[in-house]
Amino acid sequence: MIAPEILAMSFFDESSRQILEAWSRGEILPVVNRGLLAIYIRVLDRLGVSRAIIKNWVLWFTNSERAIFVNESWHSDAKPEPMCRGLAQRFGAEYVTRPAAPSTVAFPRA
Repeated sequence: MIAPEILAMSFFDESSRQILEAWSRGEILPVVNRGLLAIYIRVLDRLGVSRAIIKNWVLWFTNSERAIFVNESWHSDAKPEPMCRGLAQRFGAEYVTRPAAPSTVAFPRA
């Protein structure tokens, strides 16, 4: 999973953008659940991204070749950080929230 702030910062910050580029190249495989997907959609919408482009992002976040999508229930009042940490713990993945390092809960591609 890519921390929501990294997604937002990637539009303005090179180190955050590099994380998304690593995902695009298939170097990492993020973990995403419905709660995080909803947050990502809100972030992109607030940045003024068109609905058509947001739809493409949703397809990437839910595509089994691009991400591990965990189709589980979530609480709409859940905070992103505890949600991210919980997924990281459950999947044995790394969770980093600073753009200086990969800010993801992801499995490196072999």
